[in-house]
Amino acid sequence: ADGNGTMSRPSSSSGDPEERLCQISLQRHELMKRWEASEQTAISHLNDYSNNLLLYRSLQAKGFVSASVEEPCSDEAALYVQLSEAIVDLKGLIEKQVALCDKMAANDQLLQLQLTKFDASTLLPSGATGLQIGKASSSLVSQYRSELDLHTRIVAHVSRSHNRQQLLLYLTAWLEQPHLDLELKNLLPC
Repeated sequence: ADGNGTMSRPSSSSGDPEERLCQISLQRHELMKRWEASEQTAISHLNDYSNNLLLYRSLQAKGFVSASVEEPCSDEAALYVQLSEAIVDLKGLIEKQVALCDKMAANDQLLQLQLTKFDASTLLPSGATGLQIGKASSSLVSQYRSELDLHTRIVAHVSRSHNRQQLLLYLTAWLEQPHLDLELKNLLPC
């Protein structure tokens, strides 16, 4: 306990190696939860963008909005603003996901360092060996970076997309998270 009566956190160099490994893994799980939360927000923004774009295209086809961008009516201007805001929000989410990937990479380095304290064939709390955990952790970081790259490309394409089929394709690609094998997270201890 410190002078305030609260428990101080053990430093990364002290304590039981299995306990420290567990702490690092729990931090990784928290980062993965934050990624999932950002995914839900992104889906919401993509849906908003798609709905607003489709509404705009529908109104334009029926002659309710001008084909000219130079002189939009106030409703049109509001739709333009909403479309632009959705793209800005998605780009902001991408920046947050970049930060999450960087934190996952740093977490992976800590995990790899902690794994050096175990024999590569020793079974750890997850039932996997240190070697398996190390490979799974590094692979997850690489997969999240690949997913981030896909998200970046999707946002660039969505901002230029003009039809429903393309928007649905991009939304599906984002939802599917094709680069992530989340079964690997089961190998992480704790």
